[in-house]
Amino acid sequence: MTVPVAARSLPAPTARRHAGHPSITYRAPHLTLSKEVIDALGLQKAREMIARRDLLVAGAVGGAALVLPAPNEAVALPNETAVVPGARSVGKFAVSTLDPTTIPKYVTNLVIPPVMPKARHPERHGIDTYVIGVRQFSQQVLPPTLPSTTLWGYGSLGDNSTFNYPSFTIEASVDRPVRVTWVNDLVDSQGRFLPHLLAVDPTLHWANPPGGNAGRDSRPTFTSTPGPYTGPVPIVTHLHGGHSTEESDGYTEAWYLPRANNIPPGFATVARSTTSSGTSSPMRTA
Repeated sequence: MTVPVAARSLPAPTARRHAGHPSITYRAPHLTLSKEVIDALGLQKAREMIARRDLLVAGAVGGAALVLPAPNEAVALPNETAVVPGARSVGKFAVSTLDPTTIPKYVTNLVIPPVMPKARHPERHGIDTYVIGVRQFSQQVLPPTLPSTTLWGYGSLGDNSTFNYPSFTIEASVDRPVRVTWVNDLVDSQGRFLPHLLAVDPTLHWANPPGGNAGRDSRPTFTSTPGPYTGPVPIVTHLHGGHSTEESDGYTEAWYLPRANNIPPGFATVARSTTSSGTSSPMRTA
């Protein structure tokens, strides 16, 4: 059933400054209840639908700044967060503090990714081999006058200088196999796992490491609305353009956690399918 909802278009963004940092705040449109909505759903259900729709519309422009509906507008705070008092799950969410109209254009050279270095013994058994990790690092992506950006990217575990955005290129030859060991290295300098850079909704069907081996790769149930997932990040690298079999293609349920020294007890560290294929460590070989 399609229910009509009256809505106004997004207004122009309002640029503000807090504590010396440029910021941009979008006001979410106010969605109103129509008679058809109330007749079809009942007043309470209609209000719930509007509240959810407000949040969805708000998130649609997250590329520029996170839009957070609240009774008195959503405002970016000095600590780069915004509080959502009107949401049922109250918490802080990261927001952009850069006004895109202030970023100089066409002043940074286009990066031509270098070649990814091979492993120490790259030609063993006639196979080009690589050991490539995923790490969190900071890089000057924006023009030099602006702050650096925290990124997740790939690089050779044997050479820290290769971790870059965009990542380096694997050069392959026709009829010559390539073997890559992918390593989840999303840990800090103490070997502790790093949380996700973005908010992760744990109520969806997903990897679900907290569910343990029995509850992984499922949609967990909760007695109350949980906050964002803040545990170790499961990853899997999906390939495009390679001639590879399905177990090496990086499908969704082939994830694995980082090689961290503080994985919470009871967490599943690899996907069910990863275990069945014989891999039980924080790395995958493709």
